[in-house]
Parts: sequence; structure tokens; C-alpha cells
Amino acid sequence: MRSRALWRHHTEWEKNLDSVWYLIHQLRKQAGDKHLLQSGNKQREYSENYIGVALWVAFNSVYIGKPLQISYKVSDDQRGVACGDYKIELSAAAGEEHSMIEEEHTDFTHYLAELKLMKDLSDLWKEVERLQEQMQTLINKALRSNDMLYECKFCRHLWK
Repeated sequence: MRSRALWRHHTEWEKNLDSVWYLIHQLRKQAGDKHLLQSGNKQREYSENYIGVALWVAFNSVYIGKPLQISYKVSDDQRGVACGDYKIELSAAAGEEHSMIEEEHTDFTHYLAELKLMKDLSDLWKEVERLQEQMQTLINKALRSNDMLYECKFCRHLWK
């Protein structure tokens, strides 16, 4: 009985993970397109972390359900702008240029956080975590009661 429930949860978990990857791909594409429009003909040297940091901060905000909290700083080498530990712009000198980049990145992150795709991703990720907890509970009960569990073909690490 537990084995059947476990496989049912696992199948749903796998399906949801596939959907998560699909949504991440869609968000990344939409973020890249928006960034191209936003950066336009500006003479800036964005790092490869610019989009990724914005996506991560936006996802965290939506997932936790709290307003965006972004902290920017001058990078350690005094050139460019960092968001947390990640450098998002490489060439900006201090002052007004920093402020413009911070405002631009904050607006970009807000845009991402307000997307329906981001809300869908957050909801789906919560469901993935819920299913994983249920699977682990079933496995622990089965192991404590010495029930026979047939090895999962997709996710062997659950039994270790």
C-alpha cells in the first residue's frame, strides 16, 4: 500500500519537476528579451549574473511572499555594481552611474517578480517540496515497519 502511494507521489513529483524546468526556461527567455530591450543602446558592460541575480531575487520574494529587498554595493575593485556577492555590472564608476544601474536592476527585478510565470513557478515549487516531504515520510514509515519497498527506477537516492 505504501509502495503504491509512494510511486503515485513520485510520478506527480517528476511531472511537477518537468513543469518547473519548463517554467524556468520560459522565465529565462522572457527575462533575456526584457533585458535586451531595457539595455538598448546604453554603453554598459553587464555581467552574466545580471539576469540570474534578478531572477533569483524575484523568485525569493514571490516564494516567501515578502516585498523585494535588494542590497547593492560598489564592487570590491571599485568598478561596477554588485548585488550581494554577485557583480552585475562591470564598468560603472561610482556616483550617479551606480544609482542608475541600481534603479534599472531594481525595476527589472520588480518586473520579473510581477510576472504570472514567476507566481506559477513559486506555487509549483511549493508543491514539489510538499510531495518530496510526503515521499520521505512514507519511506521512513516503510523502513521503520520493515515493509518491502521496490527500488525506484528514477530516484534511488530517496532510499539512502
